[in-house]
Amino acid sequence: MPIHQILLVALVAATACAQPPQVWFGGPFRVGTTPIETLPEVSGIVSSIANSSVLWMHNDSGDEPRIFAVTLPGRVVAQVRLEGAKHLDWEDIAKGPGPVAGAAYLYIADIGDNGARRSTVVIYRIREPRIDTTMRDQQLVIPADSIERFTVAYADGPRDAEALLVDPATGDIVIVTKREQRCRVYVAPAPQSTTGIDTLRYHGDIPLQLVTGGDVSPDGSTILLKTYLHVRLWKRQPGQSLASAITGAGKPLPYMPERQGEAIGMTPAGDGFYTTSECEHGGSAAAIMFYPQAETASAAEQLRDVRLPSISANRLNPTSKTVRIRYTVPDVERISITLRNAAMFNVMTIAEDSAEAGLQERDIDISKLPPGSYAVVLETTSQRVSTLLEVR
Repeated sequence: MPIHQILLVALVAATACAQPPQVWFGGPFRVGTTPIETLPEVSGIVSSIANSSVLWMHNDSGDEPRIFAVTLPGRVVAQVRLEGAKHLDWEDIAKGPGPVAGAAYLYIADIGDNGARRSTVVIYRIREPRIDTTMRDQQLVIPADSIERFTVAYADGPRDAEALLVDPATGDIVIVTKREQRCRVYVAPAPQSTTGIDTLRYHGDIPLQLVTGGDVSPDGSTILLKTYLHVRLWKRQPGQSLASAITGAGKPLPYMPERQGEAIGMTPAGDGFYTTSECEHGGSAAAIMFYPQAETASAAEQLRDVRLPSISANRLNPTSKTVRIRYTVPDVERISITLRNAAMFNVMTIAEDSAEAGLQERDIDISKLPPGSYAVVLETTSQRVSTLLEVR
C-alpha cells in the first residue's frame, strides 16, 4: 500500500478513536415529588456521595442558609444549616473535591443576580455531612469555622447565573450565565481563595439562552446543562479542561419541560440524571423526574414511564402552519393544555375542559407565533406532562 494511503488509514483510525462514545438516555420516570412544605422553590439538586439514596436540595432566594437531605419519593431526612452563611439567591449545588483527599464536599452557589448588580457572588464549600436516613427531619448545623467561603467577581462586570459546575479532578469552578443571547462560561481555577476575591475569567460562550442548572458526572467525563426547555450533554476528552469541553450547543437529551425547571443532578454512578422544578405559586408539589442511561438508542426510546399521560405535537405536513396535538389520559378528568415559550410563560390556552380516557386530538394554528422553541403542556388533576414544539 502506498505510504499516503497508509497515513490516511492511520489518520481515519485515530480520528475515530478520538470521537467520544455515544450516550443515550430514556425517560422520564416520575420517581417522587418535592416536599412542598420545606422545598417550595427547588433551584438546586445533587446526588449525595457520602449517603446512599440521598438527594441534596435547596430553595431559591428567600430561604434561610440551609440545604435539605431528601430520600425518594420525597421525604426530608435532614435539614443542614450553614452557620454564618447568607442566602441571597442560592441557585445551584454541586459535588466536588476538597481539602481532605477522597472526602466528599458540597459546593453551594449564591450566584443569582437578576438585575446584574452584585459586585461579587459567593460559593460555599462544606464537607458533606453523614445522615441517618432512617430518621426524619434531623436538624444539623455546620459551624462557621468548618465552612469555606469563596468570594468571586466576574472580570467583565456582574452577571446573572444559575449553573454551577465543579471539576471532580481539579476543583476548578465553572459558572454558566443565564440571560445573554449566548450564555457565557466563566472559570475560577483551583485553589480558590477563602480570604480574598477570585476573578471569574471569561472562557467563551455557547449558543444557548436561559441556562438554569448543570452537573458533572463523578468521573468528569460528562457535562449536563439545562434550560427551561432542553437538557444538553457534552463529552469531555482526557486532558481537556471542564470549561474547554463546553463548546457548541451540546447533544440534546430527552427532557420533558417542567413548570420552572431549574434543578438537574446526575446519579452517583453517572448513569442517569434527576430534574425537578420550582412550584408555581399556590400550585402542587413538583414532580422529581429521572432519566436513566440506556445502552442503545432503540433501548432509550423504550424507556418511558407508561403511568404518565402522553402528548405529542406535529405539523400536518412540513410546510403546514397547523399543528396536531395528540394526547392520552388514563381516566375521564379535567385537563388543561397550554402553549408556553422558552421562559415557560403561557402564550396560548389550547384547552380547558374534560377529557375522555384514551387518545384525543386537537389542531392549533401557529401562523402568528414567532420562531422559537415552545412547550405544549398537558395538566390533569394529578399529573403534568409536556412536549417540545419547534416553530421555524
